[in-house]
Formats: sequence, structure tokens, C-alpha cells
Amino acid sequence: MKRALLFLSLLAGSTNILAKDFGVEGHLFPIDEKDLRQVLTEKLKQNPNALKGINERLITSAKTPESVKNLAIAKSPRAFLYDPTFTVKMDIEDAKGKTLFKKGQKINPLEKVSLSSGLLFLNAEDEIQLKWAATHHPREYKWILIKGNPFTTEQQFRRSVYFDQGGALIKKLGIQAVPARVTQKNDRLLVEEISVKRANLCNGCTLPNGALDGAAT
Repeated sequence: MKRALLFLSLLAGSTNILAKDFGVEGHLFPIDEKDLRQVLTEKLKQNPNALKGINERLITSAKTPESVKNLAIAKSPRAFLYDPTFTVKMDIEDAKGKTLFKKGQKINPLEKVSLSSGLLFLNAEDEIQLKWAATHHPREYKWILIKGNPFTTEQQFRRSVYFDQGGALIKKLGIQAVPARVTQKNDRLLVEEISVKRANLCNGCTLPNGALDGAAT
């Protein structure tokens, strides 16, 4: 699981895109203002129920994260290969100052970290998609929601569930419809948008000639 999450972080360039969204609460304080702790203490004295209200808003935000917009339900199968290679924008050094990657260097995360499990992008408000995912895929697949309550889904299916914050992965991978499945094919990712009604695991999808030659199954 750790390898899969590390890869996703490298892919999207963020380490928190799969976290459950606990929202943002608070204010920005100019340097010349009072100490933040003092300001908060004074506000709580003025309104003892403020902290409770903040907690309630955080919980609500976590349970109902903003849905990924402009994403359709897959009506017909589509598949394509995605190259995760990106260009380093600045020199990256380790804790001892040794350069690991130089600015301008091209890196394919799949050459460093393999995708240890498949990914399923799902709309949790679509019961058909959830039943299909639970029936047709082993527990090793990571469920990544684009809509719906991740906590309720975790409880219902007794498994870890993630949420694509802001649609970062969806946009990066070029996914246009769900459910969608992502698996590794050598140094590329095979992205499949699957028509659940057919439930054929994307048989009949059109890929470029020779795209999967030599790919692992």
C-alpha cells in the first residue's frame, strides 16, 4: 500500500491529494498582529461555542468533500496508455545535500516505484459502480472516490477508501468517465474507462497498434 501511495504522490506532485479533506479553518495574520495563540484564546473567551462550531464544520467537510466536476458515467469502454514521465523543475537534494535529480531531468516514477496494486476511480453515489467494484475486483485494488462520502463507503465495504481531492489524479491521467481502472503495463499506466452495464472489463477497447506488445498481464 505504501508503494502505491508514494507513486500517486509522485504522479500528482502532492502528498495530500488522497487524504480525507478536513477543510481549512482560520485567518491569515500579518506579522505585526498579535500572537496567533493569543488571538484564538481571546476569541474563544468571547464565544465559547466557537470551537464546537469549527469542529462540526471540519467533520462535515471531511464527510462530504467537494465532488470532481465534469466527469461522466462511462457509457462505452475506452482505454489508453498514460506516460507518467515528468520534467524536474529544480534540483532535488537529499538530507546530506547530495543531488538526487537535476533541474530539467526527465523522470518516470514507474522506473523508481512500481504500482503495487490497481486503482479504481468510482462515484460512491452510484450504487451500481460500488457493487461492480466489490464483485469484480480483489481487495488489493485501491478505491479512489470522485464523489460521495468516503467514511460511509469505508464502513459499508469494510475497506480503506480515498478521495481524489480537487480531481488531481483524474486530470493528470486524462480520465473522462467513471468507473475507471488503472493498472501498470511496464513503464506506462493502462487507463480503462469501463461500461458497468457490460461489465466486460473493457473488452473491445481500442488501443494503438502494438501498444501492449510485451506488456505484463
